[in-house]
Amino acid sequence: MRIHLIDFGMATTSHTCCCEVRGKLAYQAPEMHRDEPYNAFQADHFGVTLFAMGVKEQPWTSTAPGNCNQFARFAAERSLPRSGRDCTAEFLEVCEGLLQPDPQARLSLGETQLSKPVHEHMYGQHNGCVRLE
Repeated sequence: MRIHLIDFGMATTSHTCCCEVRGKLAYQAPEMHRDEPYNAFQADHFGVTLFAMGVKEQPWTSTAPGNCNQFARFAAERSLPRSGRDCTAEFLEVCEGLLQPDPQARLSLGETQLSKPVHEHMYGQHNGCVRLE
């Protein structure tokens, strides 16, 4: 079985955008709020989705400056809170890599390839589990 995630709120035909804010506040790349070009195909919105699927909550409500204390804390510390989370450290590390505020430091989808610890956290270790491809 394959699962396809499609978000038309972020849809564009341009690879690089500038001065355009697209999508829901929680899923927007931080660079969308700056007056500089950004890569419309970055993996940060996938990081939010992965985190929400694995932890069953959003990491933050907005990436706009001054709108969300959780994002401000993540941007300053570059790490997600560990306490109270029912997930592995490896899962959080992959999410942190996808969610980095600096686009140059952010993992690409090819770099993550849903590592074994992430896959096992989200779907268990059973052979009949759903696998994201």
